[in-house]
Amino acid sequence: MRLLSHNVGRWTVLGIAFTAIVIAAPHEQGDTEKSVHSPAPAREDGAASTRASQHPQEVAYVELERLKRPMPEAGGEVGNVFGATSWYVPPPPPPPAPPPVPTAPPLPFTYLGRYEDAPTSLVILVKGDRMYTVSAGDVIEDTYRIELVTPAAVELTYLPLNIKQSLRTGEAS
Repeated sequence: MRLLSHNVGRWTVLGIAFTAIVIAAPHEQGDTEKSVHSPAPAREDGAASTRASQHPQEVAYVELERLKRPMPEAGGEVGNVFGATSWYVPPPPPPPAPPPVPTAPPLPFTYLGRYEDAPTSLVILVKGDRMYTVSAGDVIEDTYRIELVTPAAVELTYLPLNIKQSLRTGEAS
């Protein structure tokens, strides 16, 4: 019981102190957006008026309109603060591959046969429905030159790229 009465006493003292502070605080009415210097109440003696003119009371000014203004953009929209953040930076793309080395197309000829006359050896080649009888040094359609004729193969050069190609004859040497 003694503990309860002790706590009640403390609360009573706190309540009285709070009431005294509220009563002692000056209350202003009117425009709260501007700082107002309130003059001291007029008294019969001049000491109170001189004291009030030396230390005017100021009312705090809260700029509520600043809360209504939009904030300046600080670099875009605010993201999800709970989202995953990754610091991964993808590697730069690989440099482009060099262009492919030009190559000759596959040989358009088919070996048909060979004819040997004492100093020269003739070869019969077929391309589509055309037949060519050629020997070493001959040029076919300004595209292929016959370099060498052997029993096992015919050596040709693709002239636009100067690439050598070989056509197998199927005969044993």
